[in-house]
Order: sequence, then structure tokens, then C-alpha cells
Amino acid sequence: MIGNPRRWAPLLAGLLLLAGCGAGDPATAPGDLGDHGAAPATASVVNCGVDVPVQRPERVVAMFQNGIEAVLALGAGDRLVGAAYLDNPLPAQLDGDFRPQSYWPEEYPSREEVLRVDPDLVVSGFTGAFTREGLGTRAELGATGTETFLFSAYCPTADGGGQQSIGANDVSFAGVERDLTDLGRLLGAEDRAAQVVAGMRSTLGDVAGRLAGVADRPRVAMLNSPAAPVSCGSSAPATSRRRSSRPRAGGRRSTPSPAGSAPCRWRASSRPART
Repeated sequence: MIGNPRRWAPLLAGLLLLAGCGAGDPATAPGDLGDHGAAPATASVVNCGVDVPVQRPERVVAMFQNGIEAVLALGAGDRLVGAAYLDNPLPAQLDGDFRPQSYWPEEYPSREEVLRVDPDLVVSGFTGAFTREGLGTRAELGATGTETFLFSAYCPTADGGGQQSIGANDVSFAGVERDLTDLGRLLGAEDRAAQVVAGMRSTLGDVAGRLAGVADRPRVAMLNSPAAPVSCGSSAPATSRRRSSRPRAGGRRSTPSPAGSAPCRWRASSRPART
């Protein structure tokens, strides 16, 4: 099994839903091949240092709450052949579109189980899916003809790295927008992604307007999972994301930041954990 439940994922997924419904800049390979009439090279999106060809997938597997909700919000639910690990019920706006051929609710699927549904693209919200303990590295999956996409806050420093190898990534809302834009491009849903991003910006702008001049803000503690004690420092992407989202939602920290912050260290819980 794979470590680290991420209970903050629905917070960001909820922002997508209020909007109304990879890290890295998109890159296009040079298309000028001379006068021989050859077709241009395939466009690609650079995601966590991996070139992902822009070829509309017909069979998609999504891992974790944020990965599943992003695929659904971008209108690709009809192409979802596999899904794993919903921590919470899906919002009503998306629930009707969730009809994967295979669903693994409690245990992380094996590489063989995932490849059995023959996906063109695997979308993961967290880095643990793309380790040798998970589904295999992105290079290994690519060798089977399966492309991959990872939410950029969890880019490891090298392909196959787990939670402890996460680099200094962008955990801002701008990073979320880039992920949605890149994923929308890969799914052939650029217009839908633009609508979701515009809605997110509108929602954040509306909240900022409502908070203008409000001085007395509540103290808010945000927990990943009360059933799984955790020691988390500011270097963890989830912690950093919570820290950036809390003031924008009108709250303030309930406790001071601990000195000498460190990555998350999870203890055992009754449910299989994940990264």
C-alpha cells in the first residue's frame, strides 16, 4: 500500500466546483520538417519534466480525489475506465458522471490491474502512484504505451520518487490553474479548462470582495485526518496549499508555525494510506 491520505484535496476540488462546472509550460515540438511534406511533430505538454504527447486519450484512469474530480470537471467522465481512492463522496455536480469501468475504493490497485483496463492516460493527484511500489515509474508506464500526468505540487525531484523526494514546487493557485490548463489540453478539453479556470478566478475575486474591510477573522485549524496523527511542516505541499488557501477564504492560523518545519510523517491508520 502507498502512504499519506490527503484530506485537503476536496478543498481544492470544491473550488473547481464553485467555478461552475501540469506543472510546466506547454511545449510544442518543432513542426518544420523541410519540403518533404512530412507531418509536424506531435505537440506535447511538459509535466514534472516529462514530455506528455497531446493526443486525446479515449481511456483514462484517475487516482485520488483531486485527480478524479479534475477529470470529471473537465468533462472526461465518459472516458474514465478506472479510478481509485475517493476519500469523500463526490459533489452532486459530478457524481452522475462517475461511472468508471473499474473502481478500487479501499486498496491501491496493482500495476497489472490498471494495465488490464488498457488506459491511454493515467492522471494522479499524488506522486505515490508513479513509484515502483505503486503503478511503476512514469518511464516504465510510458514503455507500455500509457501516458501519465501528475499534479505539479507533487513533482518529485526524479521520476519514481515518492513523498520524501518532492521538490520545491509551485503550490499557489496559479499552479492549480496551470495544471488544469495542461490537463485540459491533454484531454482535448481546452475550452472546458478555460471555463473552470475563469470560474476559479471569479470565485476567488468574489471571496476577496466579501472580505474587504473584514478585520475580525476566525482562527482555523485544518487537519488532514483526525484518525491518522501526522507531523507536518511547511515544506509539505499540502501544508503550503492550506496555508495559502486559508487567508483567501477568510481565516487565520489557529496556532503559530512550528520552528524547524519538516515533511509530513504519517503514522498507521485503519485504512490503507496513500501518497
